[in-house]
Amino acid sequence: MLIQPRKQDAILKKLLWIHGFVIFSLSALGQADPWSPVITDGFGSVQNYDVITFATFKDTLYAGCGRVGPGGAQLWKSGEGEQWTQVIYDVSAPSVKGIPSMSTASFAGTDYLWLGTGNPLQGTQVYRSTDGISFIPISKKGFGNPQAAVPTPNMLLFEGTNDSIPYLYAAANSHGGPVP
Repeated sequence: MLIQPRKQDAILKKLLWIHGFVIFSLSALGQADPWSPVITDGFGSVQNYDVITFATFKDTLYAGCGRVGPGGAQLWKSGEGEQWTQVIYDVSAPSVKGIPSMSTASFAGTDYLWLGTGNPLQGTQVYRSTDGISFIPISKKGFGNPQAAVPTPNMLLFEGTNDSIPYLYAAANSHGGPVP
């Protein structure tokens, strides 16, 4: 089919106008919000080298840190994102070097917050809290194998079709070391 030059020009103008409108809309509306730092000093410790994970639990924001040097990985909480308070999840965990996973869920009317910690000396461990302040360990260190020292950043509450209650699934690895 042969299009007359005037119609072809009109079609090109419409396509260019539509293209320009789309580009303008995407650039105007697709801009990211400006970022502003909230914590710039590792929560007061240079050993807190990063925030590995965030979770919200009972209207509070939790930040799990990775740690290098002396002391264990730290957990921090904030109700408004400005003032932060350290949460002691385990006073006997100075060798924990990271909190890379947190998960939240409600079950049978109770809200839960779970932490997965990395511990190169004793193995990863999972902790649970119903108030975001007091934590209890709910797994053996390394899930029974101390070489399973690094938790993956995934924990999931799952109830299968044949289950009567949901189960928390968590994982750990040994960075290639022998794990039976």
